[in-house]
Amino acid sequence: MERKLCGCDYEVKGYTTRDEARRMTTLLDLQPGSRLLDVGAGAGWPGLYFAKETGCDAVLVDLPLKGLQVASERAANDRISDRCRFAVAEGSRLPFRDSSFDAVSHSEVLCCLEDKRGVLEACRRVIRDDGRMVFIVIWITPGLSSTDHKRALEAAPSFGESETDYHTLLEQTKWTVTDCLDVSESYGSLTSAVKEGLLRRDLFVATPTLT
Repeated sequence: MERKLCGCDYEVKGYTTRDEARRMTTLLDLQPGSRLLDVGAGAGWPGLYFAKETGCDAVLVDLPLKGLQVASERAANDRISDRCRFAVAEGSRLPFRDSSFDAVSHSEVLCCLEDKRGVLEACRRVIRDDGRMVFIVIWITPGLSSTDHKRALEAAPSFGESETDYHTLLEQTKWTVTDCLDVSESYGSLTSAVKEGLLRRDLFVATPTLT
């Protein structure tokens, strides 16, 4: 079923498809020698896929340990253990030095966490000034009526509602959005809330704001 829906077999908990992961690989501009941080990595999708396809070094972060243990075993099976590291940590409290990574990714993570601002600030701290962050998020469509907003809340992930729209939140956390792509289609096949315009699923590309 996972292969049919997502095109992969990484014990996926989200909705990122193989085609979307391929697109993210290109947008992240990964190559051998690049250092990638994948936040909320789960069992390794798509962070391990990025490492396998591009030859980059990857650090996968998540809570709890169980998912990362599965990811570590997958990295060994894929013969990329020498380029993959794993850390049990919160996305808002990343245990890495400033400017440690060339790229940051996360897939359907912010919509499952309350402290979205803290995660984005932490990612900004650990990325290099010329780095790039690419992520997918499910969120409630802005401007809904009170009735539709209530329906959207019921259909959304645990923390699907954001304190402000993501464009503004990224700007406030010192990110510059360079692209935003609507990738609701694959998720829309699983929920009527997207078809009705209550929820949206977007892929953001952002770079550090230097001023």
